[in-house]
Amino acid sequence: MNENMKHIKDLDKFDTLGFESYLESIKVQDKPIPSKKDPRETKEFESAFEVWKNDRDDAEDEEEKDAEDLREEFEDNLEESGLFDAIGEMLAHGLLKVHRAMSIDTDTLRHGRPLGIYWCFESEGDQIYNMDGTTGEDASTVSIAGRVGVDGVDWETTFALNAVEGNEEKEIRLNKKAAVEVYEYAVKSDEFQPGTFTPKEKKIAIDPISVKC
Repeated sequence: MNENMKHIKDLDKFDTLGFESYLESIKVQDKPIPSKKDPRETKEFESAFEVWKNDRDDAEDEEEKDAEDLREEFEDNLEESGLFDAIGEMLAHGLLKVHRAMSIDTDTLRHGRPLGIYWCFESEGDQIYNMDGTTGEDASTVSIAGRVGVDGVDWETTFALNAVEGNEEKEIRLNKKAAVEVYEYAVKSDEFQPGTFTPKEKKIAIDPISVKC
Protein backbone atom coordinates (compact mmCIF):
# COMPACT_ATOMS: atom_id res chain seq x y z
CA MET A 1 0.00 0.00 0.00
CA ASN A 2 1.15 3.56 -0.69
CA GLU A 3 2.59 4.82 2.60
CA ASN A 4 0.62 8.05 2.31
CA MET A 5 -2.66 6.14 2.18
CA LYS A 6 -2.09 5.06 5.78
CA HIS A 7 -2.53 8.67 6.81
CA ILE A 8 -5.77 9.41 5.05
CA LYS A 9 -6.88 11.72 7.85
CA ASP A 10 -3.89 13.94 7.14
CA LEU A 11 -5.81 16.13 4.70
CA ASP A 12 -2.78 17.52 2.90
CA LYS A 13 -1.58 14.03 2.04
CA PHE A 14 -5.12 12.89 1.29
CA ASP A 15 -5.72 15.81 -1.06
CA THR A 16 -2.52 15.72 -3.05
CA LEU A 17 -1.52 12.07 -2.97
CA GLY A 18 -4.66 10.06 -2.20
CA PHE A 19 -7.80 11.31 -3.86
CA GLU A 20 -6.29 12.83 -6.98
CA SER A 21 -4.27 9.67 -7.58
CA TYR A 22 -7.49 7.73 -7.15
CA LEU A 23 -9.15 9.88 -9.83
CA GLU A 24 -6.23 9.17 -12.14
CA SER A 25 -6.74 5.44 -11.55
CA ILE A 26 -10.34 5.60 -12.83
CA LYS A 27 -9.64 8.06 -15.62
CA VAL A 28 -11.25 7.45 -19.02
CA GLN A 29 -10.41 8.88 -22.42
CA ASP A 30 -14.00 9.75 -23.28
CA LYS A 31 -15.13 13.22 -22.25
CA PRO A 32 -18.70 14.45 -21.72
CA ILE A 33 -20.02 15.86 -24.98
CA PRO A 34 -21.71 19.27 -24.73
CA SER A 35 -25.22 19.32 -26.15
CA LYS A 36 -28.22 21.65 -26.30
CA LYS A 37 -30.70 18.76 -26.52
CA ASP A 38 -33.58 19.33 -24.12
CA PRO A 39 -34.37 16.06 -22.28
CA ARG A 40 -37.92 17.30 -21.69
CA GLU A 41 -38.52 16.85 -25.41
CA THR A 42 -37.57 13.18 -25.52
CA LYS A 43 -39.34 9.85 -25.20
CA GLU A 44 -37.67 9.43 -21.79
CA PHE A 45 -39.71 12.36 -20.45
CA GLU A 46 -42.92 10.72 -21.64
CA SER A 47 -41.86 7.36 -20.23
CA ALA A 48 -41.10 8.98 -16.88
CA PHE A 49 -44.56 10.51 -16.83
CA GLU A 50 -46.11 7.07 -17.33
CA VAL A 51 -43.94 5.56 -14.58
CA TRP A 52 -44.82 8.38 -12.19
CA LYS A 53 -48.52 8.19 -13.08
CA ASN A 54 -48.67 4.43 -12.50
CA ASP A 55 -46.90 4.75 -9.15
CA ARG A 56 -49.28 7.55 -8.19
CA ASP A 57 -52.31 5.46 -9.15
CA ASP A 58 -51.06 2.70 -6.85
CA ALA A 59 -50.96 5.07 -3.87
CA GLU A 60 -54.07 4.73 -1.74
CA ASP A 61 -54.33 8.34 -0.55
CA GLU A 62 -54.04 10.12 -3.91
CA GLU A 63 -57.13 11.74 -5.39
CA GLU A 64 -58.22 10.83 -8.89
CA LYS A 65 -57.40 13.34 -11.63
CA ASP A 66 -57.92 13.48 -15.37
CA ALA A 67 -54.98 13.21 -17.78
CA GLU A 68 -54.51 16.96 -18.16
CA ASP A 69 -54.42 17.58 -14.41
CA LEU A 70 -52.01 14.68 -13.91
CA ARG A 71 -49.66 16.09 -16.50
CA GLU A 72 -49.78 19.49 -14.82
CA GLU A 73 -49.05 17.94 -11.41
CA PHE A 74 -46.12 15.97 -12.85
CA GLU A 75 -44.51 19.04 -14.41
CA ASP A 76 -45.24 21.25 -11.38
CA ASN A 77 -43.49 18.75 -9.10
CA LEU A 78 -40.44 18.73 -11.37
CA GLU A 79 -40.40 22.52 -11.45
CA GLU A 80 -40.57 22.71 -7.66
CA SER A 81 -37.78 20.14 -7.30
CA GLY A 82 -35.35 22.49 -9.01
CA LEU A 83 -34.55 20.02 -11.80
CA PHE A 84 -35.91 22.28 -14.54
CA ASP A 85 -33.58 25.06 -13.37
CA ALA A 86 -30.62 22.68 -13.57
CA ILE A 87 -31.69 21.65 -17.08
CA GLY A 88 -31.95 25.31 -18.07
CA GLU A 89 -28.36 25.88 -16.95
CA MET A 90 -27.30 22.77 -18.84
CA LEU A 91 -28.92 24.04 -22.03
CA ALA A 92 -27.05 27.34 -21.63
CA HIS A 93 -23.63 25.75 -21.10
CA GLY A 94 -23.90 22.32 -22.75
CA LEU A 95 -23.10 20.18 -19.69
CA LEU A 96 -25.02 19.37 -16.50
CA LYS A 97 -23.34 20.13 -13.16
CA VAL A 98 -23.53 17.19 -10.76
CA HIS A 99 -22.45 16.63 -7.15
CA ARG A 100 -21.76 13.61 -5.01
CA ALA A 101 -20.68 12.93 -1.43
CA MET A 102 -19.05 9.64 -0.59
CA SER A 103 -16.94 7.96 2.06
CA ILE A 104 -13.44 7.27 0.85
CA ASP A 105 -11.11 4.87 2.66
CA THR A 106 -7.85 3.20 1.77
CA ASP A 107 -9.67 0.24 0.26
CA THR A 108 -11.52 2.50 -2.19
CA LEU A 109 -8.33 4.30 -3.14
CA ARG A 110 -6.36 1.10 -3.55
CA HIS A 111 -8.87 -0.73 -5.73
CA GLY A 112 -9.97 2.17 -7.92
CA ARG A 113 -13.69 1.67 -7.49
CA PRO A 114 -15.86 3.83 -9.79
CA LEU A 115 -17.67 6.85 -8.35
CA GLY A 116 -21.11 5.35 -8.99
CA ILE A 117 -24.28 6.47 -10.79
CA TYR A 118 -26.03 8.28 -7.93
CA TRP A 119 -25.42 12.04 -8.13
CA CYS A 120 -27.31 15.28 -7.38
CA PHE A 121 -27.99 18.49 -9.24
CA GLU A 122 -27.57 20.62 -6.10
CA SER A 123 -24.69 20.63 -3.65
CA GLU A 124 -25.96 21.93 -0.31
CA GLY A 125 -25.98 19.83 2.86
CA ASP A 126 -28.41 16.94 2.98
CA GLN A 127 -29.08 17.25 -0.76
CA ILE A 128 -25.71 15.61 -1.40
CA TYR A 129 -26.12 11.89 -1.97
CA ASN A 130 -23.88 9.76 0.24
CA MET A 131 -22.81 6.37 -1.05
CA ASP A 132 -23.37 4.36 2.09
CA GLY A 133 -23.77 6.72 5.06
CA THR A 134 -20.91 5.08 6.94
CA THR A 135 -17.21 5.70 7.35
CA GLY A 136 -14.45 3.39 8.44
CA GLU A 137 -11.75 4.23 10.95
CA ASP A 138 -9.46 5.44 8.16
CA ALA A 139 -12.14 7.14 6.04
CA SER A 140 -12.82 10.69 4.97
CA THR A 141 -15.96 12.11 3.37
CA VAL A 142 -15.42 13.78 0.03
CA SER A 143 -17.79 16.08 -1.83
CA ILE A 144 -17.20 15.93 -5.57
CA ALA A 145 -18.32 18.39 -8.25
CA GLY A 146 -18.38 17.42 -11.90
CA ARG A 147 -20.05 17.82 -15.25
CA VAL A 148 -21.84 15.28 -17.42
CA GLY A 149 -23.30 15.32 -20.91
CA VAL A 150 -27.03 15.04 -21.54
CA ASP A 151 -26.54 11.52 -22.96
CA GLY A 152 -24.82 10.42 -19.75
CA VAL A 153 -28.01 10.79 -17.71
CA ASP A 154 -30.74 8.19 -17.21
CA TRP A 155 -33.47 10.77 -17.76
CA GLU A 156 -36.45 8.45 -17.37
CA THR A 157 -35.40 7.49 -13.85
CA THR A 158 -34.24 11.02 -13.00
CA PHE A 159 -37.55 12.61 -14.01
CA ALA A 160 -39.63 9.92 -12.28
CA LEU A 161 -37.68 10.28 -9.01
CA ASN A 162 -37.86 14.06 -8.88
CA ALA A 163 -41.55 14.16 -9.77
CA VAL A 164 -42.43 12.49 -6.46
CA GLU A 165 -43.89 15.20 -4.25
CA GLY A 166 -41.74 15.88 -1.21
CA ASN A 167 -38.64 14.13 -2.56
CA GLU A 168 -35.71 16.38 -1.57
CA GLU A 169 -32.78 14.22 -2.64
CA LYS A 170 -32.29 16.19 -5.89
CA GLU A 171 -31.06 13.03 -7.54
CA ILE A 172 -29.47 12.68 -10.95
CA ARG A 173 -29.24 9.04 -12.01
CA LEU A 174 -26.44 8.47 -14.50
CA ASN A 175 -26.05 5.77 -17.11
CA LYS A 176 -23.53 3.12 -16.11
CA LYS A 177 -21.08 4.01 -18.88
CA ALA A 178 -21.29 7.77 -18.41
CA ALA A 179 -18.11 9.81 -18.13
CA VAL A 180 -18.07 12.49 -15.43
CA GLU A 181 -15.67 15.40 -15.72
CA VAL A 182 -14.56 16.12 -12.14
CA TYR A 183 -13.31 19.67 -11.58
CA GLU A 184 -13.52 20.23 -7.81
CA TYR A 185 -13.70 18.38 -4.53
CA ALA A 186 -13.80 19.08 -0.80
CA VAL A 187 -12.74 16.94 2.14
CA LYS A 188 -14.27 16.47 5.58
CA SER A 189 -12.29 14.22 7.90
CA ASP A 190 -14.89 13.90 10.65
CA GLU A 191 -17.39 11.07 10.52
CA PHE A 192 -20.15 11.95 8.07
CA GLN A 193 -23.70 12.43 9.33
CA PRO A 194 -26.33 12.87 6.59
CA GLY A 195 -27.71 16.39 6.60
CA THR A 196 -24.71 18.00 8.29
CA PHE A 197 -22.03 18.10 5.60
CA THR A 198 -21.58 21.50 3.95
CA PRO A 199 -17.99 21.72 2.69
CA LYS A 200 -17.09 25.40 2.52
CA GLU A 201 -13.56 25.68 3.89
CA LYS A 202 -11.71 22.99 1.97
CA LYS A 203 -12.73 23.17 -1.70
CA ILE A 204 -9.94 22.16 -4.05
CA ALA A 205 -10.07 22.99 -7.74
CA ILE A 206 -8.26 20.60 -10.09
CA ASP A 207 -7.64 20.36 -13.80
CA PRO A 208 -10.80 18.68 -15.14
CA ILE A 209 -10.43 14.91 -15.40
CA SER A 210 -12.97 12.52 -16.93
CA VAL A 211 -13.63 9.43 -14.83
CA LYS A 212 -15.88 6.39 -15.00
CA CYS A 213 -18.98 6.17 -12.88
